[in-house]
Amino acid sequence: MRWHENFPGLFRFPHLINFLITFHEPADDEVDGDMAADYISRSGLEVRQALLEEGHAVLAAPEFPREEVSGLTNRGFADEAETREWLRQMLRVVEATAPLPIPPKHPRFVRRRHLFWFLGSSFLAWAGGGVAADEAAAKDIAKSGPLHRQAILEQGCALLAEPDFPWEEIRSMTRRQFRSEEETREWLTRMLQVVEATAPSPPPEA
Repeated sequence: MRWHENFPGLFRFPHLINFLITFHEPADDEVDGDMAADYISRSGLEVRQALLEEGHAVLAAPEFPREEVSGLTNRGFADEAETREWLRQMLRVVEATAPLPIPPKHPRFVRRRHLFWFLGSSFLAWAGGGVAADEAAAKDIAKSGPLHRQAILEQGCALLAEPDFPWEEIRSMTRRQFRSEEETREWLTRMLQVVEATAPSPPPEA
């Protein structure tokens, strides 16, 4: 599924998308609250905080993606006001529910989901480096949308600017045999250059 095409208003909020698609049963306020609490109780603190930030950001946006929220949750909301109120109620449940202390496998990438997807899925089939890695990065971007490409660049550059660079996590995600932080930084820098130079998939015609 091309999320940037089907859900342009929510595409940059991956934690919120994952939360919304859990509401697959018929609408019932009490059941919805239980489902929200169950979701958070099985998540970590970082996921809960990211979900709250993304949810409130969507509510504060000038254009509220009512149809996207309605479609993802399988709820037939009558109008924007009803959809907004439902989301507010669910976020209140999220805020009131204590998550389990589950440490994420890659904690530095909890709020860098686009970069996480890029590193974790683009290079697993390529055991070598150099041209093979460049081709893998270009293929991933060529079939993605411009929002995903831009998010990868922003999140990747922000990570490179951090003094505590998680090079061992990147080695694990990409399954590449990096021997040092410097080598990993150089590789990620080159991959971001490939991303920047590759044209993404064009948006669908209206």
